[in-house]
Amino acid sequence: MSEATLTRLVPVRVLTPLGWVPCGFTVPRQTSFSDWLDHQGPFLRPSSARIPGGAGHVSSFVMLRSAAMLVVPDEPADAVRGEIVGAEQLEHEIALMLEVGVIRGRLETLAHVALGDWLMHHPGYVLLKEATVSLVGAPRASAIQRHAGVLVNAARVIGVIESTLRPPARPMKALPAPARRPRK
Repeated sequence: MSEATLTRLVPVRVLTPLGWVPCGFTVPRQTSFSDWLDHQGPFLRPSSARIPGGAGHVSSFVMLRSAAMLVVPDEPADAVRGEIVGAEQLEHEIALMLEVGVIRGRLETLAHVALGDWLMHHPGYVLLKEATVSLVGAPRASAIQRHAGVLVNAARVIGVIESTLRPPARPMKALPAPARRPRK
């Protein structure tokens, strides 16, 4: 089989500190794009890219992975992660704060893992579904964008807000009142 039949081109837009970079990545056909992205080294090598302020597409470009704050696939299906079969999942409504703005959306985690623990132990890209991207300082027409799926670089997140709280797995017991010391 030729390499073209074993791979596919995934067109995306990558938000960097310099702006949006439209580009495409060559990904193995049987691998989800988000899983592939999580397993790349310190650099990403798109097969083609258009640099902000540049004159057109460049064919040779390497991007520091940590500079890629958001990755938005053109096709929503490319944002989907491989499912964990048999594991109960829980959905959270959250907002992720980045230095360039706020991304709101739905995040799925394993049901038995607290949101904070899951985020602290997830070093790659976090998938937010039905995401709204609100960029600070962007032109008004592009300041708020809606996407079916957005991959957020967890290393670039500076804060997390959970909009809807789930009930605790077990009822919390009230702490006993502190014992009073006798006065002397």
